[in-house]
Amino acid sequence: MTDDPHTLDANAVAGMLHEIFGAEMTAQESECAHCGNRALVGTFRVYDMHGPGVVLRCSACTEITLRVVRRPDGTFLVDASETLQGGAEASADMRRSQADA
Repeated sequence: MTDDPHTLDANAVAGMLHEIFGAEMTAQESECAHCGNRALVGTFRVYDMHGPGVVLRCSACTEITLRVVRRPDGTFLVDASETLQGGAEASADMRRSQADA
């Protein structure tokens, strides 16, 4: 846990991650592409909760692991290229579920 008052753990964006990936993501294990730290997504540090996007950083090395932007049309732009999950890099441009709209 950090003393920085401008950060939260990734549980703060659990709903948004579920909306994007269609599953509970904070309990998923992931690996930082920078330092190799294996940890639950919920332990990532969240930055910029009030801007147009959200940045998640590794809880060990603080490098960026995930970027998410909600576009004005309701779609998400997701860059997870700095996260290794299941040994594969991931990035996606995902549309918000119309059922949740």
